Amino acid sequence: MLLIWNAFCAAADNATEPHLLFKKTVVIKPYQNGKLYAEPYTVRPGEYLWKILREHYNMNNEQIALYCRLARELNPALLNEHYVQTNQHILIPYAFVSDNATTLPLSQRPDNESALSRGSVAPSEEHLTTEVIGSRESSDNEAIGHEQRVRSLLSQYTRMFHGTDNNSGHMVVPIGRQSSIRIDRKDFPVYEFPWGKKLVFDYGGRLPKELTDILSETWNNVDIVAVRSRENMELVLDRILERSGFYQVERKAGYTVNRNNIQITLHGDWIIFKDRLLKNVFIVNLIEGDAGDLPVGLKRYFEQEGLGIIDLRSNMAKPQNPSLVRALSGSRKHITVGETVKLIDTILDLSGYPYKKEYATEILYGGSGGISIQVIADRMFEKDYETHIISFHEFTPTIAAIFSQQGIRFLQINPNNGDRDAIIKKMLDFCRMTYAPPPVKVAYDRTKPSEIMMTIPGYLITTPTGDVLLTRDGVHDDIKAILHEIGIGVVYY
Repeated sequence: MLLIWNAFCAAADNATEPHLLFKKTVVIKPYQNGKLYAEPYTVRPGEYLWKILREHYNMNNEQIALYCRLARELNPALLNEHYVQTNQHILIPYAFVSDNATTLPLSQRPDNESALSRGSVAPSEEHLTTEVIGSRESSDNEAIGHEQRVRSLLSQYTRMFHGTDNNSGHMVVPIGRQSSIRIDRKDFPVYEFPWGKKLVFDYGGRLPKELTDILSETWNNVDIVAVRSRENMELVLDRILERSGFYQVERKAGYTVNRNNIQITLHGDWIIFKDRLLKNVFIVNLIEGDAGDLPVGLKRYFEQEGLGIIDLRSNMAKPQNPSLVRALSGSRKHITVGETVKLIDTILDLSGYPYKKEYATEILYGGSGGISIQVIADRMFEKDYETHIISFHEFTPTIAAIFSQQGIRFLQINPNNGDRDAIIKKMLDFCRMTYAPPPVKVAYDRTKPSEIMMTIPGYLITTPTGDVLLTRDGVHDDIKAILHEIGIGVVYY
């Protein structure tokens, strides 16, 4: 340690004492092939190393990058050279002299006035701070928890796009030929994506503006994502998406996929178009609370159509199982109906009414009891104290009129009729079943803002044991699996 005294004495040689005395403490340490000059400094509010070296020592960007690194070597307690605490005592390096030089370069010396303004008392080794650089000014648990949630969100987001989450070790960014910036990725994680984009996470805005500007200028395709303490997670994710290098990002929009007469419209928080071709499309949803994820089959279905689904959770809550507005507990089997008669029997089975086949009945005719008409009903059931008869054969208008007079509900169906939609509608109306006519709209409910509407050709029938979809064969296997998973039975006709 070297003490330098500067005395401004009176002009007369016979002056007995100096008129004004300045004292400065300088620390000289061997470094590589020379000596490193530094002095003690107490950090003031709002200051950081970059600002101190620029304002007090008039260094350029290359010099600042170098001396920030040297400051870390001089102060072992500093884990991050870009962030210091107010009132922290540190050693500030300001000059390096090689062994071949005989004098300290005057251009790098601080003037006496600035040295005096910073004080003249040097801290001893034991007085140097031992606080961890990068620690929060507040130990508030809520703020720390918020940072952890944001980091988790960024990690989920990066992995969804097959990127790399770098949150340990160091990254060195060259500046010029002989200088560099060293980033501690524990404090400032770096998220890299396959298309070359890099995001540096800065919680609390700790990186000085000068440093962020230099990083943006010298580090290709990099952006700083600064997040304020307790900032709204939706605003955070909005900023992340904006700086990820996508061609277009839309808020609160819908995207429709059409395939085999099945239309599925997905409304999401964000729709991302990765490139100008508008083919690489992603729906991004911020899921809060314990809302459920999309079924795997539905995600796979969308992926086959070129649409990726990315669900990001703002907390670590365990997702619940997805449900539909009309979903039922349990599951139902898929039934394939190959003939009209089987289709009719299936609808009767779904109605829950016990019915009889080839049922013989006698109907009294006229006022006398001696005359009756015997009728063979292909299908017969009772509902609400009424007899219902279904015939696959043609009856005369007279017989039909007699049925009506006797209070018997009668339906005649030609089993050779190829219009199965007409047969289904007749049967559903005849059995007085509750149903939604085609096309069926099924809304996926997993807590807003994620909304999915599936439009499927067919009939959604309410039965005593649950909802059943009657639809034509050709529904994609993933859609079938989803309907099965959420408790909707399927009949293909």
